[in-house]
Amino acid sequence: MSYNRAGTPPDLSDDSWRLNPTLAHPHPYQKGLGITDAACRHCAFCGMQFSLKESLCPDCGSPTSNLLKANARFSLTPRNVTAQSNRQVNLCWTIDEDPISGDVKRHKFEEIIVPVVDLTTGEYREEPRCRVCGTAYSRINGRTATADEIAKAKAGKISLPTKFLAGAGTNP
Repeated sequence: MSYNRAGTPPDLSDDSWRLNPTLAHPHPYQKGLGITDAACRHCAFCGMQFSLKESLCPDCGSPTSNLLKANARFSLTPRNVTAQSNRQVNLCWTIDEDPISGDVKRHKFEEIIVPVVDLTTGEYREEPRCRVCGTAYSRINGRTATADEIAKAKAGKISLPTKFLAGAGTNP
Protein backbone atom coordinates (compact mmCIF):
# COMPACT_ATOMS: atom_id res chain seq x y z
CA MET A 1 0.00 0.00 0.00
CA SER A 2 1.50 3.30 -1.07
CA TYR A 3 -0.28 5.46 1.50
CA ASN A 4 -2.57 5.08 4.51
CA ARG A 5 -6.19 5.87 3.78
CA ALA A 6 -8.51 7.22 6.46
CA GLY A 7 -9.78 4.27 8.44
CA THR A 8 -7.16 1.80 7.19
CA PRO A 9 -6.92 -1.07 9.68
CA PRO A 10 -3.54 -1.23 11.44
CA ASP A 11 -2.76 -4.75 10.20
CA LEU A 12 -2.99 -3.56 6.58
CA SER A 13 -0.64 -0.66 7.33
CA ASP A 14 2.04 -2.81 9.00
CA ASP A 15 4.82 -3.02 6.40
CA SER A 16 7.40 -4.51 8.78
CA TRP A 17 9.19 -7.64 7.60
CA ARG A 18 7.91 -11.06 8.65
CA LEU A 19 11.15 -12.29 10.24
CA ASN A 20 11.77 -14.86 12.98
CA PRO A 21 14.81 -13.49 14.89
CA THR A 22 15.59 -16.90 16.41
CA LEU A 23 16.20 -18.44 12.97
CA ALA A 24 17.24 -15.60 10.65
CA HIS A 25 18.39 -12.00 10.39
CA PRO A 26 18.02 -9.27 7.75
CA HIS A 27 20.63 -9.03 5.01
CA PRO A 28 23.04 -6.22 6.00
CA TYR A 29 23.14 -4.57 2.55
CA GLN A 30 20.09 -5.60 0.54
CA LYS A 31 16.63 -4.52 1.65
CA GLY A 32 13.98 -7.25 1.46
CA LEU A 33 16.38 -10.16 1.90
CA GLY A 34 17.08 -12.31 4.93
CA ILE A 35 19.80 -14.80 5.84
CA THR A 36 19.12 -17.92 7.87
CA ASP A 37 21.15 -18.60 11.00
CA ALA A 38 20.13 -22.27 11.07
CA ALA A 39 18.33 -24.71 8.78
CA CYS A 40 14.59 -23.97 8.83
CA ARG A 41 11.36 -23.91 6.86
CA HIS A 42 10.11 -20.86 4.95
CA CYS A 43 6.32 -20.59 4.57
CA ALA A 44 5.33 -20.28 0.91
CA PHE A 45 2.16 -18.37 1.83
CA CYS A 46 3.09 -15.77 4.47
CA GLY A 47 6.91 -15.90 4.35
CA MET A 48 7.53 -16.74 8.04
CA GLN A 49 10.51 -18.88 9.00
CA PHE A 50 9.91 -21.77 11.41
CA SER A 51 11.50 -24.91 12.83
CA LEU A 52 12.14 -28.02 10.73
CA LYS A 53 10.24 -30.04 13.36
CA GLU A 54 6.96 -28.25 12.57
CA SER A 55 4.92 -29.23 9.52
CA LEU A 56 2.48 -26.27 9.58
CA CYS A 57 3.38 -22.59 9.66
CA PRO A 58 2.76 -21.28 13.20
CA ASP A 59 1.61 -17.88 11.87
CA CYS A 60 -0.89 -18.83 9.13
CA GLY A 61 -1.29 -22.61 9.40
CA SER A 62 -0.21 -23.28 5.80
CA PRO A 63 1.24 -26.75 5.11
CA THR A 64 3.30 -25.46 2.15
CA SER A 65 6.88 -24.50 2.92
CA ASN A 66 10.38 -24.50 1.43
CA LEU A 67 13.38 -25.97 3.21
CA LEU A 68 16.24 -23.53 3.75
CA LYS A 69 19.79 -24.47 4.69
CA ALA A 70 21.81 -22.53 7.23
CA ASN A 71 23.29 -19.29 5.82
CA ALA A 72 20.81 -19.22 2.91
CA ARG A 73 19.37 -16.03 1.42
CA PHE A 74 15.60 -15.71 1.10
CA SER A 75 13.07 -13.00 0.29
CA LEU A 76 11.34 -11.30 3.21
CA THR A 77 7.59 -10.66 3.12
CA PRO A 78 5.92 -7.56 4.58
CA ARG A 79 3.22 -8.39 7.15
CA ASN A 80 0.54 -6.34 5.38
CA VAL A 81 0.72 -8.53 2.25
CA THR A 82 -1.11 -11.44 3.91
CA ALA A 83 -2.92 -9.57 6.71
CA GLN A 84 -6.35 -9.96 5.12
CA SER A 85 -5.99 -13.76 5.14
CA ASN A 86 -5.73 -13.83 8.93
CA ARG A 87 -9.16 -12.30 9.42
CA GLN A 88 -12.26 -14.27 10.27
CA VAL A 89 -15.16 -14.03 7.81
CA ASN A 90 -18.22 -12.85 9.78
CA LEU A 91 -20.58 -11.72 7.00
CA CYS A 92 -21.40 -13.62 3.83
CA TRP A 93 -20.12 -12.04 0.64
CA THR A 94 -23.57 -12.31 -0.97
CA ILE A 95 -25.23 -8.89 -0.90
CA ASP A 96 -28.85 -8.00 -1.67
CA GLU A 97 -29.14 -4.38 -2.78
CA ASP A 98 -32.36 -2.47 -3.31
CA PRO A 99 -31.97 -0.81 -6.74
CA ILE A 100 -34.13 2.18 -5.80
CA SER A 101 -32.88 3.13 -2.34
CA GLY A 102 -29.44 1.51 -2.51
CA ASP A 103 -30.01 -0.18 0.88
CA VAL A 104 -27.82 -3.24 1.33
CA LYS A 105 -28.95 -6.34 3.19
CA ARG A 106 -26.35 -8.84 4.44
CA HIS A 107 -26.50 -11.95 6.56
CA LYS A 108 -24.15 -13.69 8.97
CA PHE A 109 -21.78 -16.26 7.47
CA GLU A 110 -22.31 -19.78 8.81
CA GLU A 111 -19.86 -22.21 7.20
CA ILE A 112 -20.73 -25.75 6.14
CA ILE A 113 -18.46 -28.14 4.24
CA VAL A 114 -20.15 -29.83 1.27
CA PRO A 115 -18.50 -32.77 -0.55
CA VAL A 116 -18.63 -32.36 -4.34
CA VAL A 117 -17.57 -34.47 -7.32
CA ASP A 118 -16.68 -32.91 -10.67
CA LEU A 119 -17.81 -35.44 -13.27
CA THR A 120 -15.79 -33.85 -16.10
CA THR A 121 -12.43 -34.15 -14.29
CA GLY A 122 -13.22 -37.02 -11.90
CA GLU A 123 -12.16 -34.98 -8.87
CA TYR A 124 -13.58 -35.16 -5.36
CA ARG A 125 -13.37 -31.91 -3.39
CA GLU A 126 -14.97 -30.15 -0.47
CA GLU A 127 -16.61 -26.74 -0.83
CA PRO A 128 -16.94 -24.38 2.14
CA ARG A 129 -20.37 -22.80 1.64
CA CYS A 130 -22.66 -20.40 3.46
CA ARG A 131 -25.41 -22.34 5.24
CA VAL A 132 -27.93 -19.51 4.68
CA CYS A 133 -27.61 -18.89 0.92
CA GLY A 134 -25.36 -21.70 -0.36
CA THR A 135 -22.64 -19.45 -1.80
CA ALA A 136 -19.43 -21.45 -2.30
CA TYR A 137 -16.16 -19.82 -1.23
CA SER A 138 -13.46 -22.22 -2.43
CA ARG A 139 -12.66 -25.84 -3.18
CA ILE A 140 -10.36 -27.68 -0.80
CA ASN A 141 -8.95 -31.17 -0.17
CA GLY A 142 -8.92 -32.28 -3.81
CA ARG A 143 -8.18 -35.84 -4.85
CA THR A 144 -9.23 -38.35 -7.49
CA ALA A 145 -12.81 -39.48 -6.92
CA THR A 146 -13.50 -43.16 -6.35
CA ALA A 147 -15.84 -45.11 -8.66
CA ASP A 148 -18.42 -45.20 -5.84
CA GLU A 149 -18.27 -41.39 -5.40
CA ILE A 150 -18.70 -40.85 -9.15
CA ALA A 151 -21.71 -43.17 -9.16
CA LYS A 152 -23.24 -41.32 -6.19
CA ALA A 153 -22.66 -37.97 -7.94
CA LYS A 154 -24.39 -39.23 -11.09
CA ALA A 155 -27.29 -40.40 -8.91
CA GLY A 156 -27.49 -36.99 -7.22
CA LYS A 157 -26.44 -38.18 -3.76
CA ILE A 158 -23.22 -36.12 -3.85
CA SER A 159 -23.37 -32.52 -5.06
CA LEU A 160 -21.72 -31.24 -8.20
CA PRO A 161 -19.37 -28.24 -7.85
CA THR A 162 -20.97 -24.81 -8.03
CA LYS A 163 -20.38 -22.85 -11.23
CA PHE A 164 -19.16 -19.70 -9.52
CA LEU A 165 -17.09 -19.10 -6.40
CA ALA A 166 -17.64 -16.02 -4.23
CA GLY A 167 -15.09 -13.30 -4.86
CA ALA A 168 -14.05 -14.70 -8.24
CA GLY A 169 -15.35 -11.62 -10.06
CA THR A 170 -17.73 -13.68 -12.21
CA ASN A 171 -20.68 -14.08 -9.85
CA PRO A 172 -24.03 -12.91 -11.17
